[in-house]
Amino acid sequence: MSHFDHDEPLVGVIEAGGTWMRCGVGRRVEDFVAAELAQFPTTNAAESMRRALAWIGDAASGKAPVAVGVASFGPLDLAAGSVARTPKAGWRAASWRDRVKEAFPGAVLALATDVGAAAVGELHHGALAGTEVGVYMTVGTGIGAGIVVRGRLLQGRGHPEVGHVLVAREAGDTFPGCCPFHRDCLEGLASGEAISKRFGRPAAELPDDHVAWDLEARYLGGAIANLQLTVSPERIVIGGGVLSRRDLRGHIRAIARERLGDYLEWPAFGLELVDPVLGRASAVVGAFHLAREALDAVGHD
Repeated sequence: MSHFDHDEPLVGVIEAGGTWMRCGVGRRVEDFVAAELAQFPTTNAAESMRRALAWIGDAASGKAPVAVGVASFGPLDLAAGSVARTPKAGWRAASWRDRVKEAFPGAVLALATDVGAAAVGELHHGALAGTEVGVYMTVGTGIGAGIVVRGRLLQGRGHPEVGHVLVAREAGDTFPGCCPFHRDCLEGLASGEAISKRFGRPAAELPDDHVAWDLEARYLGGAIANLQLTVSPERIVIGGGVLSRRDLRGHIRAIARERLGDYLEWPAFGLELVDPVLGRASAVVGAFHLAREALDAVGHD
């Protein structure tokens, strides 16, 4: 018997990253944690959306999903259900809502940023379990964060854009920043792309004793301190390729504590910096849960 042959609603999931698209279909969270998901390079919006939704339709064996959860790179226009002013060529104003409606008429769309969905995944099955307020932060090519508050993803008119907060420039840092919108925001100064452009080599090629890592810890530690002061999380999950560097988390933690000074007691105030538990599955698991929540909101049986 197929895992599609029982009474739970059938859900399609897409993780739309800037480099790769990952797709899955199933009825239970285990279908997205344990299964090998389809993966292919992200190209232009029309081709990538078509390919992802066609794969879901084929994998569902003629049983159209009743909901599709999309965890996408941003920024997103949540009201319109589309990608907003992204610098990624061919994606600005691309509508997930329209493409899902065309592929699966009547299906509910749940759209969130990839980091927002990852926060939901870690809340339900990972490192944010049991928290009232938690943050999932990723530092890779770009920087982003999703925030969960009392079991729900924090989204208002838009979604948090932690990667684009304006941070204090470190003394002597003359790098202009690489963000096309803000230049020297957090992402513009501390993302993987910023490291590559600042030092002329990808982060993975820099030795552990390179000056890049002290600078990186200072910018990220300042951002962690700002998160503590604004949303007061109990735990911050911090992941992404840049954070695979040995001892970087400890350095970030020390800088955050230094920046907070004596204003908040540490660690008695409760902040923890931890690794993700679900790894690459965080976003797809979160997208599944958001799709189920969307179904519940419209009263699906």
